Amino acid sequence: MERRTRKRTWIPLFCFLLIGFSLFFVRIGIHAAVKPSLSRKSIKITVGKTKTLKVRHASRKVKWTTTNKKIAKIKKKSGKRKQKVVIKAGKKPGKCYIKAKIGKKTLKCKIIVKKKAGAAKVDKKEITSEDLAFTNFSLALLKKTVQTDKANGIYDNVLISPDSVATALGMAEIGAAGQTLAEMEKILSGGITAENYNKYLSDLNKRLMSSKALIYAVSNSIWAQEGLVDVRQDFLQNNRNYHNADFYQVAFDGQTVKDMNTWVYDKSRKMIDKIIDDLGKDTRMVLINTVAFEGQWAQPFRKTAIQTEIFNAYNGSKQNVSMLKDVEDYPYLELKGGKGFAKYYGKDYMIGEIAFVGLLPPEGMDVDTYIESLDAASFLASWNSRTDTRIDLSLPKFHYDYGTEMGGILQDMGIKTAFTDDADFSRMANPTPETPALKISKVLHKTHIELDENGTKAAAATAVVMEKATAAFGNDPVKLRFDRPFVYALVDISTGVALFIGAVRNIVQ
Repeated sequence: MERRTRKRTWIPLFCFLLIGFSLFFVRIGIHAAVKPSLSRKSIKITVGKTKTLKVRHASRKVKWTTTNKKIAKIKKKSGKRKQKVVIKAGKKPGKCYIKAKIGKKTLKCKIIVKKKAGAAKVDKKEITSEDLAFTNFSLALLKKTVQTDKANGIYDNVLISPDSVATALGMAEIGAAGQTLAEMEKILSGGITAENYNKYLSDLNKRLMSSKALIYAVSNSIWAQEGLVDVRQDFLQNNRNYHNADFYQVAFDGQTVKDMNTWVYDKSRKMIDKIIDDLGKDTRMVLINTVAFEGQWAQPFRKTAIQTEIFNAYNGSKQNVSMLKDVEDYPYLELKGGKGFAKYYGKDYMIGEIAFVGLLPPEGMDVDTYIESLDAASFLASWNSRTDTRIDLSLPKFHYDYGTEMGGILQDMGIKTAFTDDADFSRMANPTPETPALKISKVLHKTHIELDENGTKAAAATAVVMEKATAAFGNDPVKLRFDRPFVYALVDISTGVALFIGAVRNIVQ
């Protein structure tokens, strides 16, 4: 009886050992079947920040290394097999790899270290007379455009491209002389000579076009009526030198209108489909400029942070809009009692040459009154005085098109003679029996903008139409809620000049 009982006590022990060995070998089999892998194949990280990376299914101790300690280093290891690490970005933006070695196998994670979007290090250069003249023209043009719209009972959103208008008029300025040239130099460039100002525009646009972080495309063309205008070769050569302008001598008919609009559509990256409706019987030459911009935010808005909120439109109506939300360090600026911020465009860790600037008018002041208060010196000084500040931001998504004829606006600003029979564009074309002289008849301007969580697209086209003249030979974040009409601009980071500038009165989404 005693012997039978002792025998039975070994049975549970045997079963326990059998189950234990089985689980051990199953576990070994699982580890053998599941290969180790990294939790992330690539990581984007801001300078000075940290991110976590780990090896999944690590069967043995992990050995971690970095290909460039100045860009990213391994700060802390944890876990039984050191399978988890904290990566810290260095002070230098760039790309490197974090490697995890498990036995003979090596896994790699690509690390992209970006500059802090709100703290792009930019040399704040001294404001030049050309910067001041460009900004003065930009703000004067915006003010006159808003005034003209209001006089015509138009209270929609407005957007102009001072770069496009100035470059198109700059091309015409190269062909001007006498009183016509004097007025254009005074209004366009504050007295700076046509040669120096066109060089300034040329240098500005070439620098922006060379960007590797965004798209800024400027195109120019000169169209002359075949047989009826003898264009001076030095005028064409100077426009090629400064603005790389194409030249077309063609019959001014319906096909040419189509060709001009196709050229604009292509050069504006398909954002503006038409600038010319028809060519009048007296039209002899058309000078066209296009500017196209496409930029992704250097630090995009998170899609999960987009919320439907109310925008208080200019006419008092309340609109449901998609509001881009963020709490982050941004360049903060103040201008004439208004408060604003800047957000940079770029790619990966590379900050581009252009920033979006949003400006909220002071409480109780409407956006048109605020625009009237702006001046060039204050605008540029505000940009140069920007400081990194934590901002609780709400910015609506928006897109719209805008178009206007600027002939009357430019005459009100002081460019008068160029639109009259007394215009002197003798450096543009040699006199012919059919066309003894030329004058500007119209300045057509169209713009387009799209802004969302990923970035911004904007385009502008300007056509200067020349016709024959009748003449004998803190700790708490600053809250910025753009839930009411506001001013905005796309500015050149280096100089602070506005390449595009406009006002949002209501939201189109």
